[in-house]
Formats: sequence, C-alpha cells, structure tokens
Amino acid sequence: MTVFDNISYYKCKATQLNVKPVVNPLGGNWSPEQVAAGFAALEITPEDHYIKYGKSEGIVGFDTCNIESMKSHWDSKREYKEIIVNKRKNGEKVNVCDFIKPNDTVIAQDVDENNLHIINQCTCDSQVLNIYKRAGHGLFYRSDLELYGQSEYWAFPAEVREKNNAGDCEDMAHVIASYFEAAGLSYWRYAVCTGTANIGIGHSTIYYLRDNNSWCLLDSTGGVPNGADINSAAFPILGTLGHDNHGHALSTFDRCYNSKKSWWGFEY
Repeated sequence: MTVFDNISYYKCKATQLNVKPVVNPLGGNWSPEQVAAGFAALEITPEDHYIKYGKSEGIVGFDTCNIESMKSHWDSKREYKEIIVNKRKNGEKVNVCDFIKPNDTVIAQDVDENNLHIINQCTCDSQVLNIYKRAGHGLFYRSDLELYGQSEYWAFPAEVREKNNAGDCEDMAHVIASYFEAAGLSYWRYAVCTGTANIGIGHSTIYYLRDNNSWCLLDSTGGVPNGADINSAAFPILGTLGHDNHGHALSTFDRCYNSKKSWWGFEY
C-alpha cells in the first residue's frame, strides 16, 4: 500500500500556484509551508484535496503511486528470455521486441500532432485510451495470405502503412504498441501477447496495466464502443468473468513482449 506523500504534494501545489500564477496574500511566491497552512485553515488534508481537486487540476510532478515499486513487482513475476520468430520471407529471423517501433518517424509525428504524450505514468488511463483509439483508427484487417502470399507473416509498422494500413492481428498490435511507447508509456505497462483466444483461434492482442494495477484487454482488432472508458466492460480485466466471456481475450498465453523485454506466459 502506498502512503500518501504530504510533503511532496505541498511542494507540487506550491509550484502550480506560482506558475499560474495565483496571488499570494502574504506577498512573494507560495511556499510549501504556506500551502500546508492554507490546507490546515480549510481543514482539508492533502490526500482529500488531491481526490477532490488535484486529480482534475493535473498537478505536475506529483505521483500517488510508486512507479519503481510497480515496475519491480511486475519484473519479478516474469522470467525474461530472448524470443526469436521466423515469421517473414526467406527464413528471416527477428527478435519479437524488434517489431515494436517507438522511434518510427511517422508514428512519432502523429503523436506530436495529436498531443498524445503521456503526462503522468500514475494517472494515464484516459490518455492510453486516446492513444489506442488513434493508433487503431484507419487500420483494416487483411490476412497474411492476401497481403504477403504466405499463411503467416509478421509485419513492421512501416509495412502496414505500405499496405494501406492493412494487416492482421499481430500487425495491428505492433502498430498500437509502437504508438504507446512513442507517446511515452513505460514499456512494462503493457504487453503484446500471442496465444489462443476464447473463441478457439490463434490471436495476438494487447494487455494494459491500468492505474489501479489491474491488467485489462485492449484488443488489437477490436473497435471502441461510443462512450466507453477504460474501466468499462468493453475492456475486461484478466481473471474476471468478463474476460473469460470475451471472444478475443486469450485463454492461453504463449509469447508476451514489449520493445525491450520478452517472456513466455503471463503472470498477473
């Protein structure tokens, strides 16, 4: 359990007041001590202030979660291994991590132009959903046989663009994952996973670690229902009945990976 950091919150709130700026009745810049005195006068705790106001104010620099602790937790549950696939033409072998291209210039430019950069790793669910929508916009499902003349072909994001934004499930997953990391999402907050879907077919899709530390499905080939947010049933959580009943959720996991790490199976 993370203890709310009162001192850091006072500092971040003081910085926000000075940047806006908000006039200090005592003159000069706001200090953390003055913010603390103001909260005390209003009989509100820093944590209550954050819940009621701070989240929506977007106080820069303040995290209610411990990023390093979360990263260490998920790293400890995975045995990282290099995974090589032979899923291209002429026997070309590629590390699965290399299919994700956060430095793709076209994707990076689109992230910039649409203001998709992650601001706070601790509270980024709504931003991730926007990135997911943007990355999947205009992608069309086509079989590898139709596009490349072979039953299985793993494409890089640039190749998907060359095919007029067409690809199958893993191609779409690689495009979406590339957007995530281009926008600044930490690599350990998501995973591209292959395996068997609940409907009994082979599938490649994406799982995302939500702000509340639960993993949800962001289907590589699925659209987003109007009005749905990342906490809705449209994005079922691993280990729940909703996940077990979703056709494209994985019932068994094979490879999982991001741009830096790969592993077999999925612990959650």
